[in-house]
Amino acid sequence: MPEPEFTQAISSRTVCDYLYFYYWYALALAVLTLFGAVGTILMMKGPLINKLGVGLMYAFVLSLAVLLALSLYIICERGLKPDQNKNETA
Repeated sequence: MPEPEFTQAISSRTVCDYLYFYYWYALALAVLTLFGAVGTILMMKGPLINKLGVGLMYAFVLSLAVLLALSLYIICERGLKPDQNKNETA
C-alpha cells in the first residue's frame, strides 16, 4: 500500500519522537502496574486463590504494557530509520 501524499512531508524523526513519547508512557504504565500489583497483593485479605487471580490480571496488564513499549521502540529504531541502519552495517 503506497504512502499517501499528505504524510510524505512528515519526517521519520518526527514520527519517532511521537512514538518515543508513547514508549515512555507505556513503560511508566508497566512500572505503575508492577508497584500496584505488589501493593495490592500484599495488602489484600482473603484466600490465596483471590490473590493469585488478582496477580494474574496484573501480570497480563504488565505484559501488554511491556510488549507495547518494546514494539514502539522497535518500530522507531528499525522501521523508520532504515537509512541510518544501512550506513552502520556498511
